Order: sequence, then structure tokens, then C-alpha cells
Amino acid sequence: MGTFVTSCEIMDMLISFPKYLLVIWQVTTQVALVLLASSAVLLVFPFKYVLAFFTFDLFTRELEFRREMVRAFMDFLKERWESIHAAPVVVLPYEGEGAGSSTKTLPAKASG
Repeated sequence: MGTFVTSCEIMDMLISFPKYLLVIWQVTTQVALVLLASSAVLLVFPFKYVLAFFTFDLFTRELEFRREMVRAFMDFLKERWESIHAAPVVVLPYEGEGAGSSTKTLPAKASG
């Protein structure tokens, strides 16, 4: 039978990882604000102008007067991405037919 996680175990996990949870909530709020701002931009400006802006930006990133600003922005994004911690993962043992055997094989796929 499967292993069930009790509410006490869930509370223990939540208490032991408050830093991760705070980061996740903060990032979730920031993502929601970005989506809200994006929808406001698309509400005010037609899509063809937004697409033209991004195309213009794509082709002018390597110009000399923009290179440092783009590099600083990319460094900021990379630093922000690396500051988000991965959620803790618990790997449960395999439980199925022949759980006592040391060699695990997948069932044969039926053809047809």
C-alpha cells in the first residue's frame, strides 16, 4: 500500500523550511505583478507595437551604447534567478509488485 503523509509531517516540513516558503511567496507575488503589468501594457498598446519594440530591442542589444546596460540587466536577471531556492523534495521508496526484490524492472509495453 502507499505511504501517506500525515498533517504532523507536513507541519514539520513547513516549520523546517520557512526560508524557502518566504522566498516562494515573494517570487509568486513578483510573478503576479509582472503578469499584471504585461496585461496592462497589452491593454493599452496594440500587440503589433509591442512586437515591434521587442524586435527592435533584439536587434540593438549589441550596439556599443547599449551593450553595458544590457549586460548589467542580464546579470541582474541571472542573480535573481539563482537567488530562488529549489523546493525540498522527498523521494519515497518504490512500492509495488515484488517490492522485496532488489532488481526493479518496468512492465512490458503492450504493442498493438
